[in-house]
Amino acid sequence: MATTSLDAAEWEEILGNIVASQRLAFLAVASFTLIVYDYFVTFGQEVKYFWTGPWSLSRVLFLLNRYLCPAVLMVGLVTILGIDLPYAVIVRGCEGGIRAMFIMEYVALSVIQGIIVLRIWYMFAERPIARLLVVCAYLTAIVVTAAEMGILFASIVPIKYNIPGVVYHHCTAPPVAKIWRLYLPNFILHTILFVATTWPILQQRSSTSPLMIRLVRDGGIFYVAVFAASAFTTVGSLRPNDPAVILPAVFSNFLLALSSVSVSRLIFSIRSLAAALSMDSITLLSTAELSRIRWKQGAHDGELIVEIDTVEEDEHEMGDLYSPQHIPHTPRPYTTRVGVYNDELLPGFHKLASEKTRKNRSSRVVRGASMTPAH
Repeated sequence: MATTSLDAAEWEEILGNIVASQRLAFLAVASFTLIVYDYFVTFGQEVKYFWTGPWSLSRVLFLLNRYLCPAVLMVGLVTILGIDLPYAVIVRGCEGGIRAMFIMEYVALSVIQGIIVLRIWYMFAERPIARLLVVCAYLTAIVVTAAEMGILFASIVPIKYNIPGVVYHHCTAPPVAKIWRLYLPNFILHTILFVATTWPILQQRSSTSPLMIRLVRDGGIFYVAVFAASAFTTVGSLRPNDPAVILPAVFSNFLLALSSVSVSRLIFSIRSLAAALSMDSITLLSTAELSRIRWKQGAHDGELIVEIDTVEEDEHEMGDLYSPQHIPHTPRPYTTRVGVYNDELLPGFHKLASEKTRKNRSSRVVRGASMTPAH
């Protein structure tokens, strides 16, 4: 029988690869499901914040992340995840498909990292040295990863197993002995970016604004999720002799899927908060603006209470009549609900009062004085 040509060790290796392939397929399908689910859940926010308005670098990077990452996962599903293909396609297309997946994943992860670097760039508007360090770390990680990919590119080809009586209907994984070199720079860069995100709040612990706390909290949640996925992929890639660990860690694109979803939610959080405060997202991320805005969470979900300078009604009327250039201001809470239009005067509207409004108020005061009976 043909099966007698394989010894026990070879059969054990084959069975280990079969188990690893099943785990790889399960995690890859779960990753693809996650990114598709998030896309449909947040599609309305994408239309609201990114389908209109002028083009910018942040908009281009965001849309690349939204549509490139699902394409990478689809390529992975078609190549090495057990989808039946014609034998001619397997012979000719597996090598090109796997290499294309690695290149696309490299570009997609670079885009995600670029979004975070751009966010930190806006937060450090008054710190050019910090900006330079973050950008240098980002460029270094990109160059090092590209160099390692160039070294390993020739070895990124499917492994051929000569098993008697077995015909493959899908692509097999390439060698994984040195694949960890592609993921270690990504892991280090995300750690640097997290330190850069938390640095402003550590420097200003006594006078940190609620907005800065909100941005650091969102950045921390993003980092924890991406750190876990990056650690899983990096540590898993360091175990080439354990296919049940390394194949799901490297070829399922779990790191890419979780990073894409996390950064999308992070950007949506910034955009929705900026819209709620009637601010531009770039201005919102400025450290100068973060130190000036005072707000707190409202009693209801999605409600923000912002303290602004306003004018008492009686003092406003008398100030308009006699001393418009000296109007006393007192702080007053202004409440807004995220995603709900409030039909009331926006902060600073008293400064734009029209001449007609002033005349109407003047006439009311004059009429009130004329109707007062004489004593």
